[in-house]
Amino acid sequence: LVLTDVVLPGTLDGTRLTQRLRDSRPGLPALFMTGYAEAGTGKAPELAPQDVLLAKPFHRIELAQGIRRALDNEGSSANA
Repeated sequence: LVLTDVVLPGTLDGTRLTQRLRDSRPGLPALFMTGYAEAGTGKAPELAPQDVLLAKPFHRIELAQGIRRALDNEGSSANA
């Protein structure tokens, strides 16, 4: 499981990081978190159908539920 913010410092964002990781590990589940999904580009991030997006701030139970959804979606095309 990769857990990353959508917006990262520098030129690499969370979606590009995840894609690079998936190049060597296809089907890697991903949980993205963000405080502002439209930051930087003016639009929501383009995530794979199986990816989970968690809005900040969140509680521990929401994080646990997001992790569970991401792991359950591994390799599937179901949207979380």
